[in-house]
Amino acid sequence: DVLISHGLSDPKKLAQSSRLIWVLTAGHPQLVHACVRNLQSKGWPPVREADFLKTEDFEHVRTTVRRRLIDELPSEGARYIAYRLSLITGRFPRQMALDLA
Repeated sequence: DVLISHGLSDPKKLAQSSRLIWVLTAGHPQLVHACVRNLQSKGWPPVREADFLKTEDFEHVRTTVRRRLIDELPSEGARYIAYRLSLITGRFPRQMALDLA
């Protein structure tokens, strides 16, 4: 859906790109968005095995998120909870965050 909303309509490229994005991001929303924007800016290049080795865009997103986390959560305790919650893939209930806190 994200690929289609960013203008990719070729069924073959959709299948290839979605697999690549899933492998690289495990569905993490910010990483997915960064990967899609990167592919879009390059004109939806064909997926090659070498693409699995490139991580520059993801490192930029990770660095930005870490900086933002420190800026928005100045307390070491709050950051610790956020780090622990970031290990959970998928959704988690609010109560889980409160229990962890």
